[in-house]
Order: sequence, then C-alpha cells, then structure tokens
Amino acid sequence: MSEILRVPRSTVYEPARSRRIPFLKVGRRTLFDSQLITEWISTQNVPPQR
Repeated sequence: MSEILRVPRSTVYEPARSRRIPFLKVGRRTLFDSQLITEWISTQNVPPQR
C-alpha cells in the first residue's frame, strides 16, 4: 500500500493503528484493499484555496 500512496510503510500503518484509514485484519496481519484505499483517498482531497 505504501507504494500506491508513495509514502514510507510506517506512514501507512500509523493511521491504520488509530483507525483513520480503512484496513482489514486477518489474524494478526493488517491488510489493505486498494479499492477501499482509493475511495478513501478521493474523499480526503482538500480543494485548492482561491
């Protein structure tokens, strides 16, 4: 997921730990669905200021 967002891996897992981004738990593994992340990103866009 960090490759899609172009950020370090720790930058992805920190918001997941605090439940600010969507993720799946399978046992002890934290997984990310690229479609859910893409939808989440589109809702997080901040419009430019005029």
